[in-house]
This record gives sequence, C-alpha cells and structure tokens, in this order.
Amino acid sequence: MALLPSYSCSSSSSKGGKYDVFLSFRGEDTRKRFTNHLYTTLKQKGISTFKDDEKLKRGTSITPELLKAIEESRFAMIILSWDYASSKWCLIVLTKIVECMKKTGLVVLPVFHYVDPSDVRNHRGTFAEAFDKHEESFKDNMRNIETWKAALTKVADLAGWDLKDKYESKVIQEIIGRICTELYHKFSSVYEDLVGMDSCVEEMLGSYLGEGLGDVRFVGICGMGGMGKTTLAQEIYRRISGNFEASSFIANIREETKNQGLVSLQKQLLSKILMESEIRIWNVYEGIDVIRNTLHNKKVFIVLDDVDGEQQL
Repeated sequence: MALLPSYSCSSSSSKGGKYDVFLSFRGEDTRKRFTNHLYTTLKQKGISTFKDDEKLKRGTSITPELLKAIEESRFAMIILSWDYASSKWCLIVLTKIVECMKKTGLVVLPVFHYVDPSDVRNHRGTFAEAFDKHEESFKDNMRNIETWKAALTKVADLAGWDLKDKYESKVIQEIIGRICTELYHKFSSVYEDLVGMDSCVEEMLGSYLGEGLGDVRFVGICGMGGMGKTTLAQEIYRRISGNFEASSFIANIREETKNQGLVSLQKQLLSKILMESEIRIWNVYEGIDVIRNTLHNKKVFIVLDDVDGEQQL
C-alpha cells in the first residue's frame, strides 16, 4: 500500500491563500502571554499565521502590509483586550477585517480577553474611554470614529471565546480545533475521490473515537494488505489531530523496527510531541519511562502505521 504524507492541518498556503490565520491584538495587553501561546500552538499545528512582530519587515510601512495580510488570510482571530480600542492601528485593522468579511468571506473569530462582551458591543468602560479620546483627536473626521464603532459592534456580536473563568490553554485548544475543522471543510481532501472513504471515517469517529467513550482509547485497524488501512488512518488523523494538545503519525513501523530499532521510533514519537529535534534516549526501557512521564497528563493522538508485533505497541 502506498503511504501518503501526514500533516496536522490543511494549510491555505498551498491552496491559493498566503495565510490561514491573521492575528489582531493590542501588543501591550496580550503579546507576551495569551497571544504568544496561541501563536506558538498555531505554528506547531502547521497553521500559517500572520503576527505583526513576526511577519513585518523592519522599515516597512505598517498599514499597507497589515491590510494586505488580512486580504490574504482565511481566518482573523481578534483578541479584544481592555485597551484594544485605544489603539488607532487596531481599529483600522478591525475595520479592514469587517470589510473582508463581506468581500472575501474572511471568517472572524473573536476572543474576549477578560473583558465583558457586552461592554465591547456597547462601547462601555475602557472602550468608551478610548473612543472619547479618539473623538478629541479626530474632531474633523468623525466618520472614522463611527466606522470604528460599527466594526467593533459587528465583531462583538459574533460567537467567540470569553476567557473569564476559563483556562487559557483549554480555550487555545478549542480555537485550534475549530480552525482545523473549518480548514478541513473549506478545502478539498486528497481522498475525496475514494469511494466509501467518508462512511468508513464517520463510522470510526462515531463508534470508536467520538466524545464520551472514556479518557483513553486504543483502536486497531486490521485487515489484509491493500485494503486501505493506512489511507483510512491518514484521513482520520487529518480530520481530528487538531483537537489534541499534541499528535503524531508514525509510518512504516515494521520497516523502521527492523532497520533502526524501537529506540529510533521512541525518539521519533517524542520529537513530534515535544517539537524538539534532539531526543536523548539510550535504551527501550528508558524510552518507555520518558514517554509515560511526558504523555501522562496530555491529550494526545498517536497513529502507528504498519504494526506487526506486540513489542512495537
């Protein structure tokens, strides 16, 4: 059976768009914490993301490149923090995002960063204070102010995530899962022409890998060679790996065991989970302990392809 390359989530960069996600945020409020954690996780999942301090070239005029990045993105994540509206640049970007919702079908996903969504929607609290200051600065151009207010109300009306009383890590995983699911539905699959694939995948997800079936699941796909076991496993991995903290698809288990040994496979697994290139393991038993200690408190999805011995599991 021919093995197909594995990946965590479809990327728009190979399908016509330059970025999957555009991040809009007030740097002083969130850059070093929530935004950084979100951006790091997006990168780990292979989701092409525009973040101003990563993508903008030094000396480049900020507005044109930012606005162009929005037009070239599939999703816009707007992190609405307490001081977001005080930034003229944030409001200009926000207005462009709302414009692209209508023109390009940009999907907008707001995050309410410890602010009340109703305060954002109705311009109360710090948002009211911010617009009062803008009105002082733009007395001769109140049209801009009204446009910014309308854009803020529009975004605040959208379904999103409220961080109040929630673990940030859990919210980030929900965001990643939503984006990966949307990307899967938005872009055609390399398996779309395979007869019966969807029904097989749905049966696996519904009967064996769905919600409410326990915390730990061990599922085997068995059968004669050439039946499509690897292809089915690849498609399942593609669809749901984004819902986990970490994921790994390891191919050619039988051949790798014969040629490189189990320690090599253990290193490969940990390298993908930990996103580290150099893993130090000297024997199988040490590897078992490291894997157990590393994964025991994580929500992970691991696929081992072409297993032919219990020792490999």
